[in-house]
Amino acid sequence: MKSSLAGLLLILCACASWGAQAADPAQPDAALVAQSMADFDRNVALGAPLTIRPGTPAELDQLRILSQRGLDAARKAVEQRSDSAEAQYALGSWILYGYRVVQVDRLSFDPQGRVMTLTAQEVIQGPSGSPEEGLSALKRSVELAPENKDYLVDYAAALADYDRATEATGILKGIWNAAEGYSRDQKLRAGLLLSVISEGSGDLQGAREWIYMALSLDPLAGEAVEQLRYLDRLQVAENQAAIESVREFYEQPSLEGVPEEEEAFEAEPQSGAEESAAEAEDWSEFDTGNEEGVEEGNL
Repeated sequence: MKSSLAGLLLILCACASWGAQAADPAQPDAALVAQSMADFDRNVALGAPLTIRPGTPAELDQLRILSQRGLDAARKAVEQRSDSAEAQYALGSWILYGYRVVQVDRLSFDPQGRVMTLTAQEVIQGPSGSPEEGLSALKRSVELAPENKDYLVDYAAALADYDRATEATGILKGIWNAAEGYSRDQKLRAGLLLSVISEGSGDLQGAREWIYMALSLDPLAGEAVEQLRYLDRLQVAENQAAIESVREFYEQPSLEGVPEEEEAFEAEPQSGAEESAAEAEDWSEFDTGNEEGVEEGNL
C-alpha cells in the first residue's frame, strides 16, 4: 500500500547541532547529511509532478543529478558512521521515497499498423529492488535515536506503504495510546495513518472512526479533513453500488411465469390411495346431502 508518505515524512534540515557534530571525527560529516536531505527535499518537489506529466529534458536531467548525488551522499555518510541516526534516516528516505528516472519499453504502432517497441523515460518513486534496505535503515535510525519520535512515526508509515500493515498498526496504536512522550501532531499523524491502513484493508467503518479520533485533536487538520472527504466519497460509491445491485436483482425476469405454489404442488404428487381418500373426503358432504334427499323422497 502506497500512501504517499513523501508528503508525510519530516525532511531533516541542517541545524546548528550538526556543526558541533562535524568537529567530532567519530561523527559523519554533518554537511554531507545536510546536503543529502536538501537534495531529497528538491527531488520530491520536482519528481512528484513528473509522475503525472511528461518531464522536459532539463527537468529529467536535474532529477537524475539530485537522485544520484543525494543517494551517494547518504550512503557515504552511513559508511563513515553506521551508528549515526541522521545518516541512517537519510539513507532510508532516499531508498524508499526518492524519485528517479528509468528507461521503459512501450509498445506502439506505426502508420501501417505494425507493432513497434519504443524506449521512453519515466519518473518513478521508490526502490528498484527490495525495499528491505530502506526499511532497515529507518528502523536503525529509530534504534539509534529513540528520543526522536518523528523517526518512529515515519518508520511505521514506511512499513504501511510497503505492505507490512500489521507491524505498522502495532506501532501506530502504541503511539496513539501512549499517555505521554508524543506531541499532538505525532498522535494526529498516527491516527491519520491508522485510518489509511483501515481503508486499504476495506474497513471503511474503522477508517472513519480513526479519522474522527484524529480530528478530535485538531478539527482543522488539513490532511485529516481531506481523508474524511475521501472516505465520504467512497461511502457514497459503496451505497450506490449496493442500490444498483438490488435494482438489478428485482429487474430480473421471472422463471417462466410459473408461480412457486404450482411448482411445489407439481413437485409432490399424491399417491393413488391418497388421491382416492382426498376425493372421498371432498364428496362426503355432497353424498350425505344426497342420501338425505333420497330418504325424504322415499317418505
